[in-house]
Amino acid sequence: PAYDVTYMLLAPFWLYGLFAAVARPELWPLAAPIPFSVAVFTFLGGPASRYRQGIAPCLVLLGVWGLWRLRERVPAAWPRLVGSWAAFNAVAWLFAPQIRAGALAVKALLW
Repeated sequence: PAYDVTYMLLAPFWLYGLFAAVARPELWPLAAPIPFSVAVFTFLGGPASRYRQGIAPCLVLLGVWGLWRLRERVPAAWPRLVGSWAAFNAVAWLFAPQIRAGALAVKALLW
């Protein structure tokens, strides 16, 4: 599949936001659809990635909240962390076909 910005670029930030939301009940309605949707489509949805379209707004909002929380927790390292992750994703986007081919080759070796 193509590079999915909502899922990959924001992944560490929405994951951080998801785990941090456990302590913030007001964020539960935003966070709850993510694990439930992933669980349902993992067991019933097969290999399709279209299920993320429905939870993309939750991912984006939790990603923004996670970025904000990360900036609060490590203000000195925040620019380097975010810049490094953005640079890594730019390289992954530029070389997506080669990375995908490599990942499929590794998968073929294992399965």
